[in-house]
Amino acid sequence: MKYFKLYQSMIEEINGIFGDVASGVHVKHDQIDDVVQNILDKVRESKNDLVQLIQRGAGSERELAAGSVNCAVLSAVIGMSMKISGHRLIQLVTAALLHDIGMVRVAKEILSKSEKLTAEELQQVRTHPLYGYRIISKELKYPEDVAVVALQHQERWDGKGYPRCIRGEDIELPARIAAVADAYEAMINIRPYRSSLIGYSAVKGILSDNGKHFDPQVLKAFLESVGIYPVGSILQLNNSSIGRVVANQKAAPLRPEIELLVDEYGVWVTERVIIDLLEKKKLFIVKAIDPRTVNE
Repeated sequence: MKYFKLYQSMIEEINGIFGDVASGVHVKHDQIDDVVQNILDKVRESKNDLVQLIQRGAGSERELAAGSVNCAVLSAVIGMSMKISGHRLIQLVTAALLHDIGMVRVAKEILSKSEKLTAEELQQVRTHPLYGYRIISKELKYPEDVAVVALQHQERWDGKGYPRCIRGEDIELPARIAAVADAYEAMINIRPYRSSLIGYSAVKGILSDNGKHFDPQVLKAFLESVGIYPVGSILQLNNSSIGRVVANQKAAPLRPEIELLVDEYGVWVTERVIIDLLEKKKLFIVKAIDPRTVNE
């Protein structure tokens, strides 16, 4: 798949950087900035290919590093949709890439625990925004605009987040963007404490927020850029055919373009066939299918 090797190499690079930070080894800005530039370049070239890699859980073996790269990619996609550009976009993606770096200060046995966390363990996890802020500002010496995203990404629109319980526009915009990207990324990838959701279910979960957790304007930009059926989603149509979403229609989110995988007779398609549901009015989506149940 396009960009797969680059995507994996970015995850490995961030995994190494996080390991160095955890060990107290000095990390140069250049290492992080190169990953940020790669993300921005590739999102501009073909955001759909990167979103599809995220959908497929292509980096799930390195959970913290993969989650950080995924959050940065999705934040770039949302940020561009909101017309953020220049140094503000670079700072957004840098901040999203480092938003969870405070997790390197949380005990590994807590992060890998599949059972419900104790109150004490949960409190340890909830210290990670503070640790992240200190690492980014004091150790990595990035500006406040970058560090504050680590501090605020667990704050919520209704004021019921942590660590400071701030609300609404008191939360910086980049942190509000990273919060949506982080929540979606976490939903579609396996975690020790739960299985993953398919893209459509994750989008539905994010959109059912009702103004509690997330900035409505950021949610709007997320939906416009990622779609109700994100690129890579597997869908069944009303004629029983099955396809993969390859592009979304901003004006018609329920009518994406799909690549046919299985025809209406249940036969696997060997040649590339693209169906534009905006043009094929008689066809419509019946349901989204877990990609892990489809053997290509």
